[in-house]
Amino acid sequence: MNTSSNTTSSLTSIQEMLHEFIQHQQRIDMEWRESMDKHSYERLLFEQEWQKSMEKLERERIMLEQTWREKEEHRRMRDESRAEKRDALLTSLLYKLIHEDHH
Repeated sequence: MNTSSNTTSSLTSIQEMLHEFIQHQQRIDMEWRESMDKHSYERLLFEQEWQKSMEKLERERIMLEQTWREKEEHRRMRDESRAEKRDALLTSLLYKLIHEDHH
């Protein structure tokens, strides 16, 4: 009986060890999954923030480009206005010179 009792005790001990090992592995797997889920979530947040930053930079670039175009258009209009005034002044001076020579 003693041998049978030892065998039963050994089997029970092995079963307990196996049960503890499986539980331990399950805890490790669960922690690993949680860690991976957390990592995935953090990566998603990071990618969303990066995307928002890139969109903001693109909007800023477009606004700066539009401002530059508007300034260039104003400069061009001022240059054209100056050229028209200069041409009108030269035309007026030439007209006066031509008429003074004939009188």
